[in-house]
Amino acid sequence: MSGLEPGGLSGGPRSPELHSPLRTWMGEFLALHGAETEESDSALSAILPIDLAKQIGWSEFERFTFIPGTPGRFVSYESGVLDALRPVVEAAGTYANVRLPTREHKSQGFDKLVAEELALDNGIYRYEGAQNVEAPYLIAQYRATAMSEEKRDALLTVAVNTNTGADAGRLVQPVFERLGEASRIFGGDSASEDVTRWAGRLGRSADAAARACFAEFEKSLSRRLARETERLTGYYGAIQEEIRRKIEKKRLAGEELTREEARIEATARELERKLADQHARYALEIRIRPVAILRVSVGVTMLRLTLQRRKRSREIALSYSHLLHQIEPPACEGCHASPRPIWLCDDEVHLLCSACVRCPECGKQGCRACKPGGCEGVSCKGPERRT
Repeated sequence: MSGLEPGGLSGGPRSPELHSPLRTWMGEFLALHGAETEESDSALSAILPIDLAKQIGWSEFERFTFIPGTPGRFVSYESGVLDALRPVVEAAGTYANVRLPTREHKSQGFDKLVAEELALDNGIYRYEGAQNVEAPYLIAQYRATAMSEEKRDALLTVAVNTNTGADAGRLVQPVFERLGEASRIFGGDSASEDVTRWAGRLGRSADAAARACFAEFEKSLSRRLARETERLTGYYGAIQEEIRRKIEKKRLAGEELTREEARIEATARELERKLADQHARYALEIRIRPVAILRVSVGVTMLRLTLQRRKRSREIALSYSHLLHQIEPPACEGCHASPRPIWLCDDEVHLLCSACVRCPECGKQGCRACKPGGCEGVSCKGPERRT
């Protein structure tokens, strides 16, 4: 038995390197990125995906060792192996594409749920049927910074169903709670296309979320500005009033009157300068920066509907979430809010909220999804008709 490696027999001593944290991490990292791995006491052998091998600059077959002097790429905290993996690790922290396993599916009663959720103000719909599908969602995290006299930071999370365009903020927590069950998805052009297509929408949602997040901070700044404005106006107003009383009391004329009137004008200019300084001091600037995006595929039931507005009709789909046990509210196609009730536009049967069913410029009935810049009425002063 002297020729056998230590630990070669069941129950024999095991090499401590076999269970080292670094070796465990290396194995999990390779498996997570699609590599086939095989362990032995002396090494970790792996067949790497072609894309991963090219990105790191390694061959498709690699042997990693954790014992100095043994054949293979020696892995330690000071070796170059971890430096080679750094770009992959950093990228994995900013984007991931996963699939959640599907649990139970609701199979009936969707027509009643649609009737409860889809409150149409000026149209009708017809329920066409349901189909179980896998829906991709984008969950994006943004760092929001509010800068003024003080600085505030927040981490915001926004989400969208890329099949329907519905806001999926309520799905974030259930998804995060089940990420341990998720499996990684590798490759696929549709994933990057989804991120490119919805980046603007996610950014606008994050901007709105940031303004809501910092609303109290903004109110506090406004109150402080109001107090400073009142204080400065009162102080410099009192100086001006004192000069006017002096002019009236002494009945000044000529050069003396000119000199005192110049003091009043100078005081007014100083007040204007001080107020401008205070406005700059308490002005609020909000910046958002994307931090990470998670694309997650979740089993849902797509509900097919036909909308009818006068003589025009249009087919749409709503998503029933089995994680939330409810229909995701449809999004306004003008501003992406979740409207209730819902209006339908006359031309393209767009779903609209009460604000987007009117021209933003003149207030006449219109559709902000059809004409974001305003209607085409003669009296409307939309951006495209301004000179």
